[in-house]
Amino acid sequence: MLAGVNGRVLSARLLANGMTLKFRQTEERLEIEIPPSAPDPDVSVIALDLY
Repeated sequence: MLAGVNGRVLSARLLANGMTLKFRQTEERLEIEIPPSAPDPDVSVIALDLY
């Protein structure tokens, strides 16, 4: 869960492999479904495309 995202999220994906992630956004928060295992053992980055 992530709060404070200004703007409408159009898409979410893992930066390492481009895998598209499902998400739900309300006025108060953004929930992103993440895979059970991280694509990068050290740091996994989620890229958001905003409107």
